[in-house]
Amino acid sequence: SISEKWLDDKIAPVISVDVEDYTENQLPVGLTGVAYPIFKAEAFDSVDGWKDVSVKVYKGFQTAAQQEIAVTNNSFIPTATGAYSIVYKATDKSGNTSEKVLNVTVADSLADFEYIFESTFDTTYNVGEYFNLPLGKVLGGSGKVDVTLRLTSPDNKQIDYSNGYMFDKDGQY
Repeated sequence: SISEKWLDDKIAPVISVDVEDYTENQLPVGLTGVAYPIFKAEAFDSVDGWKDVSVKVYKGFQTAAQQEIAVTNNSFIPTATGAYSIVYKATDKSGNTSEKVLNVTVADSLADFEYIFESTFDTTYNVGEYFNLPLGKVLGGSGKVDVTLRLTSPDNKQIDYSNGYMFDKDGQY
């Protein structure tokens, strides 16, 4: 006798989006006319394993004014301010579909970046005096910002001041 085991798959794939150092509810603000990167995603189905994920971007998602925005080179270019939705979709062999939506706000302009030290420090030192740069933070803009501060000697050599620095020659640093 022939017996078959049927699997009734009613569970859709699970989509995971790598939002890097952000949270899904606090993504960087986009800027009109500037490419906004699409975050990488993957989908896993308990029966079928890894599944392809499709991505579409919409302005006014699920409204009467919904407009699809082209995705090119893993990014989209917002044409106007407002809310945009990045919609990830995956379907398994049984036809179960899952969707994950990330919402992005787009503005016409962003505040300029500014670096603020957490405490004040002298700007004039004598040879033999010790200098310790205070910590600081970036204000303005949007998204991840990497800041590099450098201390250069009068002869244009970069100085390691991570543990403080004692000035050893006259000149402008």
